[in-house]
Amino acid sequence: YRYNQEKADISLLKTYHPIVATGYFLPHRRLKDAESIYDKLSPSKWTLIVSGELSQDKLRRLSDFYGEILLVPQDTYPFTYVLIRPDWHIAYAVNCLDMSDILAVLKKGQMPCQ
Repeated sequence: YRYNQEKADISLLKTYHPIVATGYFLPHRRLKDAESIYDKLSPSKWTLIVSGELSQDKLRRLSDFYGEILLVPQDTYPFTYVLIRPDWHIAYAVNCLDMSDILAVLKKGQMPCQ
């Protein structure tokens, strides 16, 4: 409902720019077979999203360290590694994975000091 009959100025609408940063809700992406990324995330566990290819050795080490790993095509997100909380908010997003930082995030539920 509008109080006056003038047309809305659509130029005032802002363009949505998804943000991949700590504290933000993970922006939606479609994966292979048009499946939503949200269908792949755990609703009860932390998930480490890895964009791109990983060697079997590194994948095994990550899986041993951290059980929930989701491999997505490269450039799905602007970061190679994105750690997602169970409520699907971003806890950590980096291009170079530092296991000690990931541990700090998981233990304290917050970002380590940088």
